[in-house]
Formats: sequence, C-alpha cells, structure tokens
Amino acid sequence: MEASFCILGLSLVMGLNIWRQHRDGDELVYLEEVGDAPGHPQDQARSASYSNAPLATASPAANGPLEGALAIGDHTSALEILESMDDSERQKPEIMRQRIALALATGEHELAKRLEAELTPNAD
Repeated sequence: MEASFCILGLSLVMGLNIWRQHRDGDELVYLEEVGDAPGHPQDQARSASYSNAPLATASPAANGPLEGALAIGDHTSALEILESMDDSERQKPEIMRQRIALALATGEHELAKRLEAELTPNAD
C-alpha cells in the first residue's frame, strides 16, 4: 500500500512537470557573447541570454566608428580609424565628408578644400 502511494505520488509529480514544460515551452535560450571588443570594459557583463532567437543583423556601416569618434571630438581615434581603412574605402562620399569635417575640426583648412575638390566630381 505504501509503495502504491509512493508510485502514485511520483507519477503525479512527473505528470505535472511534463504538463508544465509543455505549457511553458522550450527551456533553451540563445546566448550572445561579446568577444574582445576594443573599448569594452573587462569587468562588465559580456553576455546576455534571450528566450527567442536573435534577429539577423546587418553588418555595421564602415563609417560608424569614424562618425562616433568625430561626434565626441576624439580626433586621434578618428585618424587611427582612417589609417586602418584602405584607399578605396576612404574615397567613398560619406567617408570623404567625414574626412572634411575632421580636417576642419583640426584646423587643416587647406586639406579640407582639397578634399572638397575631390568630392565634388564624386558627389551623389
């Protein structure tokens, strides 16, 4: 009799657990981790979990970091970003506009005029 109650109780607990899992859905989550990103503090959280699959992301625009460095007035970083680009990328109209803005911000007015002259035939 006691064994029957034990088996009945175990069956009841397992049945309720199966019903709960079916109602709540999948327990798996997606984990998104940040690698060694430049400028990312080491002591802060580097991962996040989501119950739904993340949406597909587009690659960030090439001028994003350059635009950010210009916005905060970090001209040294902006120059480093420009140096890391290849020549064909530096000749794109949106990058040329940012190069002009950087030249004006650093007082290089002659360089800004030359860059504007280069940009004018390529204007979109």
